[in-house]
Amino acid sequence: MSFIRKLAGETAIYGLSSILGRVINYALVPFYTRIFPRSEYGIISDLYAWAALLMVVYVFRMETAFFRFYHKKEVGERAFTTAWGGVALEVFLLSLLMFGLAPQIAAWLHYPGKAVFVRVFAAILALDALSEIPFAKLRADGRPVRFAAIRLTNIFVNVGANLFFLLLLPWVLRHYEAGSLHRMAAAIYRPEWGILYVFLSNLLASAVSLLLLLPVLFRVRWSFEPRLWKHMLWYAAPLVLAGLAGIVNEVIDRTLLKTLLPGSLQSNLAQVGIYSANYKIATLLSLFTQAYRYAAEPFFFAKAKEKNAPDTYARSTYYFLLAAGVGVVLIGSWLDVIIRLLGKGYREGMGIVPIILLANLFLGVFYNMAIWYKVRDRTYVGAVIGVTGALITLAFNYWLIPRIGYYGSAVATLACYFAMMVIVYRWGQRVYPIPYPVGRMAGFILLVTFVTGANYFLTVQPAISRPLSVLIRLILTTVVLFFVWQVFSLARKRA
Repeated sequence: MSFIRKLAGETAIYGLSSILGRVINYALVPFYTRIFPRSEYGIISDLYAWAALLMVVYVFRMETAFFRFYHKKEVGERAFTTAWGGVALEVFLLSLLMFGLAPQIAAWLHYPGKAVFVRVFAAILALDALSEIPFAKLRADGRPVRFAAIRLTNIFVNVGANLFFLLLLPWVLRHYEAGSLHRMAAAIYRPEWGILYVFLSNLLASAVSLLLLLPVLFRVRWSFEPRLWKHMLWYAAPLVLAGLAGIVNEVIDRTLLKTLLPGSLQSNLAQVGIYSANYKIATLLSLFTQAYRYAAEPFFFAKAKEKNAPDTYARSTYYFLLAAGVGVVLIGSWLDVIIRLLGKGYREGMGIVPIILLANLFLGVFYNMAIWYKVRDRTYVGAVIGVTGALITLAFNYWLIPRIGYYGSAVATLACYFAMMVIVYRWGQRVYPIPYPVGRMAGFILLVTFVTGANYFLTVQPAISRPLSVLIRLILTTVVLFFVWQVFSLARKRA
C-alpha cells in the first residue's frame, strides 16, 4: 500500500489546489450568470472552448513527452530545457499568426468587430503554454506544494481582478459622483467592454503564474538539442492528435449547439450559456481526476520499468474508480442544493448534470487505462482512440441536438467517453495485459449509475415529499460509502 499512500498524499495536495481553486473559480459562475445576459455568458463559454483546443497545439503535449524522457538517465534535465525551448518557438509563431489574423478569426467565430478578444486570448495562451513545462517539472520532481501554491495564486489573482473590474469599479461609479475615487474608476472602467474584463483578468493571472515559475527556468543548465527535440516530437505528435480529439469531445458541443439549434444566434447562445453553466457543476468531479493525474502521470512513468508495474496500474485504477464514484454519488445526491449556485435562469438545465457526471467517471478510468500505450511508446493508439471518440461525439451531436437540444450533447459526451474506455481496455489487454478487477469495477459502476439515477429521480419528483426524498437519498448514499470504506479497509488489512 506504500505506493497508494504516496499517490494519495500527492493527490491530496494537488487536489487541495485544484478543488479550492476551482471552487473559487466556480464562485465566478453565479457571479457571471447574474451580471451578464445568457447570450454573453455563452460567448465566454464558446471562446474558452476554442482556447482549450488551441492550448493543445501551443504546448504540443510536450509535458507528457518531457515525463517520458526525463526519467531516462541518459537524458535527464536536458529534456526540460529542450521541451521548453521548442514550446517557446511554437508560442512565438502561433501568437504572431493569431495577432495578425485576429479580425478574420473573430468574424469566423461570428463575433465581427471583436478582434480584441482574439488578441487577448493569444496572449493568454502564450503565457499559459510557457508555464506548462515548468509546472510539469515541479510534478516530476515531486514538489506538489510549490505547484499548488502557484496554481492558487493564479486563481486568487484572477478572481480578485474580476471582482475589481466587474464589481468594485462599477460600485464606485454608482456611489461616488465626484472626487478622486470616481476619477480613478472612470479612467479604468469602460461599461461597453463588458466580458472583455473577464479575459483581461485571466491574462493578468497567467502573467503572474509565469513570473512565479521563473526560478524553475533559471535554476537549470540551458541547452537545446535538436536531435532530442525530434525524438520528443515523434513521441508527442500522436498525443497532439489525441489531445485535439479530446478537446473536440469536450468542447465542440458548445459550437454545435450554437449552430444546430433551431433558434436565432442570440437564442442559441442563451442555450449554450445554460448548458455550460450546468456542465461546470458536473465537472466538479473532474477536479479529483485532474489532481490524480497531476500526481499519477509522473509516478506511473517512474514505475514503468518495474516488474510489478501492471499490478500497480491495476490497483491504482480500481481505487481511483472507487473514490471518483463516491464523488459522482455525492454530487448527484444533493444536486438540488448545489444547483442553487447558478442564477435562476440557468437551473432548467439541471438534468444534464447526472449524465455528465457519469461521462467524467468513464473519462477518468480511460486516463488511467491509457498509461499502457504511453509507457510502451505506442502513442499512436491515443490518436486512434481520440479520433474515434471525436467521431462518436460529432455523430451523436448532429443526430440528437435538433431532437432534444443540449441533452443530446450530454448523451454524446457519455457515449464518447464510455466507448473510449472500452476500446483502450480491450486494445491494451492484447498488447500490455494489466490485471484489472473488471467484474468488481463493472459492478461498482452499475451501483453508482443506479444510485445517481435514483437520487436524481427523487430530487425532481414532486409527488415525493422533501423529507422522505432526503431520507432515501441518505440511505442510498450511505450504501455506496459503506461499500467503498469496506474495500479500503480490507486493502489496509492485507497490506
